[in-house]
Amino acid sequence: AAEAEDIRRAFALIQDEASRQLFVDHVEWRLTLDHDLLPAASSRTIYFDAHFSTDNQDEVLYDIGAFNGDSVVEYLQSRDGYSQIHSFEPSAANFAELQKTLSRLREQGHEGLFAHPMAVGDSVGEILIEDNGGAASRVGHGTERVEITTIDDLCERIAAPTFIKIDIEGFEPQCLEGGRRLIAEHHPVVAVCVYHVQNHLWSILL
Repeated sequence: AAEAEDIRRAFALIQDEASRQLFVDHVEWRLTLDHDLLPAASSRTIYFDAHFSTDNQDEVLYDIGAFNGDSVVEYLQSRDGYSQIHSFEPSAANFAELQKTLSRLREQGHEGLFAHPMAVGDSVGEILIEDNGGAASRVGHGTERVEITTIDDLCERIAAPTFIKIDIEGFEPQCLEGGRRLIAEHHPVVAVCVYHVQNHLWSILL
């Protein structure tokens, strides 16, 4: 309720009726905790369904929060063409599993797959992450010290992304902030999770 003005501002940014209704349903659910307000889970593939993105044969994907490579597998199953896929995963344990997945995909004939053992946020340097591995290792907490960089810095060293997927356990706003210039100038497709923190539903839109 205290963020009502921001919620209305975010709602005004949404242009299609289905998304506007979904946004309202989620806000109402947060107020009431009535699960019946929410629609059934979508049958569409998360992140990479053709409904949400274009079939770009020269796609450069930044998979930020790559975990064990599961989203790369989903991406390759969703389309035929791409140019490069760059996977970013700061957890050492998860990164080891990611490398195994990418190695297996290369053996199957997939080229242009790159793995980067780092976090992506709003600064360049080092940051702590949780060292327990698993899909929910948070950035900015824990005892494992890792390299961190920004999307804007990355695109000066490697190919600029045409598609950015971000699922990093609540660190999504910082990651978007670090890509402000790239996103403003090149307008990549951005698929970002908004469920880790309650107000991300509207604050990330803003």
